Amino acid sequence: MAARDPVPSVVDREDFNAEVDAIALYCAMKGAGTDEDLIISIICARSYGQLKKVEKVYQQLYGRLLIDDLKGDLSGYFEKLSLALFMSNIEQDVVNLKEAVDGAGTDEDAIVEILCTRDNGEIELIKRLYKKRYGVKLVADMKGDTSGDFERIVVSMCTGMRDERGEELGEEQATAIAQIGSNEVVFNKVFCRRGFHQLREIFAAYTQFHEDGILDTISNEFSGCTEKAYKAIAITALEGREAFFAEKLHSAMQGLGTDEDRVLRLMVSRSRQDLLTVAERFQEKYEQSLEEFVDDDISGDFKAALLALVRGNNY
Repeated sequence: MAARDPVPSVVDREDFNAEVDAIALYCAMKGAGTDEDLIISIICARSYGQLKKVEKVYQQLYGRLLIDDLKGDLSGYFEKLSLALFMSNIEQDVVNLKEAVDGAGTDEDAIVEILCTRDNGEIELIKRLYKKRYGVKLVADMKGDTSGDFERIVVSMCTGMRDERGEELGEEQATAIAQIGSNEVVFNKVFCRRGFHQLREIFAAYTQFHEDGILDTISNEFSGCTEKAYKAIAITALEGREAFFAEKLHSAMQGLGTDEDRVLRLMVSRSRQDLLTVAERFQEKYEQSLEEFVDDDISGDFKAALLALVRGNNY
């Protein structure tokens, strides 16, 4: 469940001029060197709609494709981040889901982060674009690359048919549903059918029968991808999806290794939706700012771009 008033970090820039930005980007990439700081100052501080306008003006002015020039001049995670900014949020979800199932392995974390936190409308848009772009149904690719209880959850999520009606369940109904056992089929019915607002009521009533709460039950009864998926749904229902994304960003950067793919995926997609709210939840949960974590854990132009997204232009 999203916050009532989620706050993005990047919004429409008031003094926006597509031609000025297009010329600046061309100058940043022409010749032997590349002005990465100038590129970051533009693409990380413009909304998706504004970037698409810059892209068109760039093509008109120079007879070149901006995306191709960025590919030719940038590299690594900074390149991936830059190109992702020129995709809509739904396009990013579709590409990330396809990449999650392509090749030898499966990126279950990406699947969970997307399918277990999106609302019905978002899932429907993802399904349509996925079929249009790749010529195959989303559920077919997801089913072909997952198995067991996790497959059951993913297939259910692909329907995009949670009960999102506004009415509350009421204490009696929530209590009745909350008497769920650890049977996988029963869990799937409740977690994947009920809306996040209803699940919040159910999980509150659940503590009457299980003192430790639903998250501890999930930890005790499930493991691996199935545990991750149920926890994603539960945290989204109980605390909001911004809190879930904050938790995932923290886990991606804590310790010795860094999951750059996850950091990129989350921060780019959330920058236009709720990244300032995610940063607030991060501060609340870990008593350290998201900006500080990025500064300590990432390096180079990739770090500079991520910091620009966190700081944003919404002030």
